[in-house]
Amino acid sequence: KIASTMDGKVAASDGSSKWITSELARADVAVLRSQADAILTSTATVLADNPLLTSKGLGKNPVRIVMGEREIAPGSQVLNSDAETVVIKSNDFQDFISLAKEREFNQILVESGPTFGTALLKADLVDEVILFQAPTFFGSGTPSISDLGVATISQRLDFEIADVEVIGADLKITLIKSAN
Repeated sequence: KIASTMDGKVAASDGSSKWITSELARADVAVLRSQADAILTSTATVLADNPLLTSKGLGKNPVRIVMGEREIAPGSQVLNSDAETVVIKSNDFQDFISLAKEREFNQILVESGPTFGTALLKADLVDEVILFQAPTFFGSGTPSISDLGVATISQRLDFEIADVEVIGADLKITLIKSAN
């Protein structure tokens, strides 16, 4: 899941990023969380944003998975008793895949920053992107995806638009990875 401005920014130049999209879009994300078996995030996201990663009462809470080698504070919201939290002290996606297979997770929602999201894309572990775009522009700031190593157009990562929906003032675009 990505929440960005129309020009693809997830944070302003000063690093501020809270609530780019509307309250209605955030409620829709809570519903998406309730439909997932697990939510995957990084230790960097937990350290920067201290997210709760629950369905906010709009359904069941998925298992929260925090991945990375950095320590997170014992008082982090993601460690509260609202849902099970699994911490994977590794940057190796194979450790995450093993857990997902062992626990028979089918649908995993990723909520992270651009570094982790980009790494997942590079590792070919993303088959769907749900992009929430707010009708605003930053011009500069942090892009939603960083360098994928695409040097020529033939190397691009193609997705197909599966659905477009207006939620409040925001667009919700569902992209499915292209077969080719």
